[in-house]
Amino acid sequence: MNLLRSELVRFAARRAVVLLLLLGFVLALLAVGATLWNNRPITDAERAESTALAQQDVEACQENPRRYVGSNDPARCDQLSQNLYVGRYVAPFDQLAADLPQAIMGILGFTALLAGTTYVGAEFASGALSNTLLFWPNRLQVWLAKVVAVTVWTTLFAAVTIGLCLLAVALVAETRSGGDPSQAQLLRMAGRGSRVLVVVVASAVLGAALTTALRATIATTGIVIGYLLVGETLLRAIAATTVEPWLLSIRVLAFVRPVVRLEDYGDGFAAEPVVQVVPFWSSVVYLAVLSLVALTACAMVFHRRDVP
Repeated sequence: MNLLRSELVRFAARRAVVLLLLLGFVLALLAVGATLWNNRPITDAERAESTALAQQDVEACQENPRRYVGSNDPARCDQLSQNLYVGRYVAPFDQLAADLPQAIMGILGFTALLAGTTYVGAEFASGALSNTLLFWPNRLQVWLAKVVAVTVWTTLFAAVTIGLCLLAVALVAETRSGGDPSQAQLLRMAGRGSRVLVVVVASAVLGAALTTALRATIATTGIVIGYLLVGETLLRAIAATTVEPWLLSIRVLAFVRPVVRLEDYGDGFAAEPVVQVVPFWSSVVYLAVLSLVALTACAMVFHRRDVP
């Protein structure tokens, strides 16, 4: 218990770790705020301005109909009165509730990963880990204490951040005319939020665990970014139809949404695309097994290798 308490304090004392988590918190709130602002209801003034602009198009078309509608018939210009110039699409609540958790997951998952790997990487760089092992020589206990400390702090951080973000979405939806979400819609959004929480915490834990094996923050960060930006791109280019359903990013997406449909148009001339549905429960098993294997391997490497 003393070891775990020490690791909890050590995690919170790392300034870089705290700043990374605060950065994720701010970015997530900004992303939600920007999305809600861009999807605000169209006002009467905007509708009136749009109608006036459409009427100007109609009048200009009647003077030169061929230029606007490709015909010399001025009567066809009336169809231009349906044009809208508001400049934004107001998404329904269900779409926001489906897309926003995914955006929040990307922001919080990456910052939590950096926080976890920075926390452990700093222990190697400063020599604090060697001092810890002098007092607690059982390496597996030390490794487990670090993983639990990362889990506890990132769970609190992610729960507060995700809760505030989704609460903002729900409150804004309730203030819109005719936009009050039903209980079923709120429950679906809460379910997605809980799955995002799992992904964020897992990202931090896996980042910390990988760093215990690789011993450097930059090594873990480089491998993760290299896989996501380069590895998956190459795999999609080589055999998209076969490989894409098994990519880590797709399986994580299927876990959060939880229905993902992949469409393959082949050579581009097919009338109907080939659709593959990535199921939720197989993604749960996929991610659980992958995480277990990765954590076990990292723990074994940390247990056997010398700590500088």
